[in-house]
Amino acid sequence: MSSLDRGLTCSDKELILEMHNQLRQSVALGQVPGQPGASTMMLLSWDEELAKKSQSLADTCHYGHDSNNARAVSRFYVGQNIATTWSTWEKTPEPDFASQIKAWFNEVDTYSFSGGFSHKTGHYSQMVWADTYLIGCGYNYFYDGYRYQKIYVCNYGPGGNVQGRAPYYPGSPSCDEYGMISSTKYYGLCDSYRSFYPDHTCYRYRRSAAVSDPKSPEQIFSKSAEISRNHFAAEKSKKHVKEETKETMKKGRKSIPKVKKPSNKTKH
Repeated sequence: MSSLDRGLTCSDKELILEMHNQLRQSVALGQVPGQPGASTMMLLSWDEELAKKSQSLADTCHYGHDSNNARAVSRFYVGQNIATTWSTWEKTPEPDFASQIKAWFNEVDTYSFSGGFSHKTGHYSQMVWADTYLIGCGYNYFYDGYRYQKIYVCNYGPGGNVQGRAPYYPGSPSCDEYGMISSTKYYGLCDSYRSFYPDHTCYRYRRSAAVSDPKSPEQIFSKSAEISRNHFAAEKSKKHVKEETKETMKKGRKSIPKVKKPSNKTKH
């Protein structure tokens, strides 16, 4: 199998974090029809160890969950969401995490809060598992000899989808009552003083960034799709400029006249 593109850019990581936290915020504030609000929904931060484990699975070019041992870290049990798309013709190599996250979250349409865990809605329940506060994702685009495939992997810690437990305690956000602090960016989400891997993987992402106004899932999906389109266009433009530069340099080399080497022979 031939890998055509792999890994994530800073823009990809920021989009993944932004979408997850905005969607968790909408749930916590009770803005999702048919679902109760959450009292202690944690803010998600990026974790490089989880990301490396996710990338390792994506690099296998095999669609399917890996074992608990394969994605294990010493700190906690790890949850996982995966997705794949394929085409018989070559597509743009960039990932489209916005569409995959939307598909995972939209399982809420058939989710029953009082019904307990279900494999049919497991992507959604992991996304909104209140105790999860770290995420790391991976991506691979490859050709298997028949189809062009994209594999998306996100690992979560501590993992959710525990049998017999709801993803969160229903109620209004009340972080202070449980020894946590309210997120300054995402009102309704809780932050903590716990020590973990730095979330400042990308220099542009900061916890102190501008406050994110609560949005409905539809608004989040629309904005994220727009960001993805702009990102694709920017990457395509970069690639085009790079190819043009290479072509110009190639033509320039061809136009340089060859200079004859001076002879070492001495004429007497």
